[in-house]
Amino acid sequence: MRKRLLSVVMSVLIALPVIAQKVNTDSIKAEMDKIELTNQAMKQMIDRYKKGVIKGDTESMNLLGMECMSGKNVKANLEMGLNLLDAAAKQDYVDAQYNLGNYFFIFWLQKPANDGYFSQGIKWLKKAVKAGDNRSIIMLARFYNEYGKYKKEPSYIDGGIKVLETYPKVSEI
Repeated sequence: MRKRLLSVVMSVLIALPVIAQKVNTDSIKAEMDKIELTNQAMKQMIDRYKKGVIKGDTESMNLLGMECMSGKNVKANLEMGLNLLDAAAKQDYVDAQYNLGNYFFIFWLQKPANDGYFSQGIKWLKKAVKAGDNRSIIMLARFYNEYGKYKKEPSYIDGGIKVLETYPKVSEI
């Protein structure tokens, strides 16, 4: 009886990750089905991105996230776009980190009183900077500079200058 109970328990423990993966894949597929195509000429490309997202491909998450943010080939969906970019960025996909930082900079420019936009943008840009992304170095310096001007705090402007001085790769652009 004990052996049988042990084998049942072991079978369940082994099957749980497979079941969890199936449930996760199904929920991702359901989310992908919510994305509405607006440009039929881009159907193949968007479908390819969706399949990549379902498989966990960070490049597809980034590209489909950008499509959702722009509303160019799919109906604009900022929440979906941010979620896709965030998922890719959390997996250290540098382009997604830069894109999130850039979007949070744009959001902050529209609502500068929202410090959450500033902190989120800085967080993602710093991660991309640490990976050596030149665009992020420039955007991070610009973000600090603009924030310092808005807050009238020279320390942020100095921080922007320090970013450019600390990462000499920018001068090679």
